[in-house]
Amino acid sequence: MLKKFIIKIIILMVPFVLVGSFFLSYLIATGELYYSYDNLLQCQQLKKPCLIGLAHTDPISMVKILNLESKKYEVIALGTSRVMQFRSSFFKPGFFYNAGGCIKSIKDMRNFFSKIPKPNYPKVLILGLDPHFFNAKWENNYISSAAYISELNNKTYSFTSTAQKTFLGLLEDVKDRKISIKDIGEGFKKSNYKKMGFTAFYKENGFRNDGSYYYGNVYKNPNSEDLPDYKFKDTLNRIAKGNRYFEYGQEVDPVAVGELNIFLEECYQKNIHVVGFISPYAQDIYDKLMDSGDDYSYIKKIYPVVSKVFNKYGYLIMNFANMKSFGAPREEIVDGLHASEKAYLRIFLELINKDTVLKNFSTDEKYLKMRLTKAKSPITVFAMDE
Repeated sequence: MLKKFIIKIIILMVPFVLVGSFFLSYLIATGELYYSYDNLLQCQQLKKPCLIGLAHTDPISMVKILNLESKKYEVIALGTSRVMQFRSSFFKPGFFYNAGGCIKSIKDMRNFFSKIPKPNYPKVLILGLDPHFFNAKWENNYISSAAYISELNNKTYSFTSTAQKTFLGLLEDVKDRKISIKDIGEGFKKSNYKKMGFTAFYKENGFRNDGSYYYGNVYKNPNSEDLPDYKFKDTLNRIAKGNRYFEYGQEVDPVAVGELNIFLEECYQKNIHVVGFISPYAQDIYDKLMDSGDDYSYIKKIYPVVSKVFNKYGYLIMNFANMKSFGAPREEIVDGLHASEKAYLRIFLELINKDTVLKNFSTDEKYLKMRLTKAKSPITVFAMDE
């Protein structure tokens, strides 16, 4: 009787073992489960196009720091994910690197630069400032940056920690029906670039060699109901609840302005030329914020305050919170918080029109304008591997 019971248990376990083995093999094959900072860095520094998209761990900030420690770039873009659409294609070859995502708040900027050796300082820093950085009601400006510093100092890969985060995340995705076997198979079709990570294979999302971000799933079907922010449902929910970068606020935070002043002074002393801009919202979201009475009145107050700080050091700052300010149609977006590559090319053209130092490192302006005009997509201008 015991023997029959054991056989039944084994038979019941077989499907789970097979499914588990399949996903384990897939995670190993994609590089999701086992990687090192060194092989991720090597992938980014390949001459062949490479896409790094890890689904449930996020070591890319460290990879970008290691890249900047080992190599000098004339121009760096720094900010949150909202600067990640600046492409190396905008610049002369080899001059640009996108460090988007290496900061989470305005306090992180100085910590970021503390990791870059002096010989590798850029000549120009494109600085993206998200409006919520300056919201006096946003608590992150008052939280210790010790965790961020610890993250930047942690260069050790932990298989146990990675495996735990990956499998828990994978189980959550299966439960929420975010993944399918059919789409997993699609990821292994031949492509002209190397992929590393579950998201790179499954969604074709990830970081390019220049540090910019490739939204493969959005580019394929920008109107898919499966997208997290379809019809701005996620962003509008944040606004309704007043959370996750949309906390209600009326005043510009003096702490954030003070931190910005210190950072710009340090850049000035290091002979780093800074070109700043206030990050755009999707037009529908910006209009919603402006129609919300006094809930987000701090946004209109940011530029008059921070422009004085930038002017103090002879630096340019432009306000692109409203997409209309740089002539972008409302469809040139990825989601409620992220404008598209095409919109960011428009931003770049505005910046080089005002700043001759940055323009010196730009690729031919006429060529960029021609590519912008000929681009049929409202989202992309250049191919993934350009």
